[in-house]
Amino acid sequence: MSAKDLLEARARAPGTVVRTRLGEVHALVEGSGPPVVLVHGVTESAATFTELSHSLARTATVHAVDLPGHGYTDFPPETLSLDEMAHWVDAYMEAARVERAVVVGWSMGGGVALELAMQHRARVGALVLLGTIGASMPMPLSLGLLRFHGVGELMVRLVESPAFRRELLRDTAHASFTRHERAVDRYWDAWHVRGRVRYLRRLLRALDIAPLEARLGAVATPTILVHGDHDRLVPVAVAREIARKIPGAELRVLKHTGHSPHLEEPAAVRAAIRDALSLAFPSAPRSAGTG
Repeated sequence: MSAKDLLEARARAPGTVVRTRLGEVHALVEGSGPPVVLVHGVTESAATFTELSHSLARTATVHAVDLPGHGYTDFPPETLSLDEMAHWVDAYMEAARVERAVVVGWSMGGGVALELAMQHRARVGALVLLGTIGASMPMPLSLGLLRFHGVGELMVRLVESPAFRRELLRDTAHASFTRHERAVDRYWDAWHVRGRVRYLRRLLRALDIAPLEARLGAVATPTILVHGDHDRLVPVAVAREIARKIPGAELRVLKHTGHSPHLEEPAAVRAAIRDALSLAFPSAPRSAGTG
């Protein structure tokens, strides 16, 4: 994709672009108070955290960051590993003058957050991991299909139909949960950025969890895992294994919840972030805004 294409896409999107040592990173920033950095999952963007960001912004400065190759952040020259994506988040925090934060990672973003906590420990005061990857598991069928040429391109065409727009997100939440229409729109908006499908195909072909899993015992950051008991993409057994390997980690399993706890059970996610803020910034004031 050309730089002109990306600039035009950014011009139509909310948020700010921060120039870092690795490239330009797009983020949605709001609020005041101790910093919280939100890291989305594969195929997603910072926009998935819109409602969560608004509620946290009453008592925290929230940075919802687009990972490289996602949303409106630069495309990296090569497909990145989880640890390389963590370097981009660190570069953003450095450029945005976020010395230390509670880092919230969802799905693949949880793996990035874990790498950040191991490689840049001073940056991460506490971790909140939502439906996170980090232990061996089969590739979900819906994501596995995106590794094949033409599948993602077909999806982009199908989502012009309102019925398909919602159906293609079916596995991302519990069967009883319905995303409101604007949340569906926000998910698909960034898919129309030229080059997105090609990059996601390469990323899913190269994604390797094994190096992260082998080092989970080295995570020294206070860690809270929040996982749905009906997660159809990342089984709850993955969260149990991660919690077993990280010293002192706490696992909170949410009943009747799928892969998107920040959308399905926002109060429980806010409570976990509130507790993480208390661990990372014990002297900071609290209010009902994060609970």
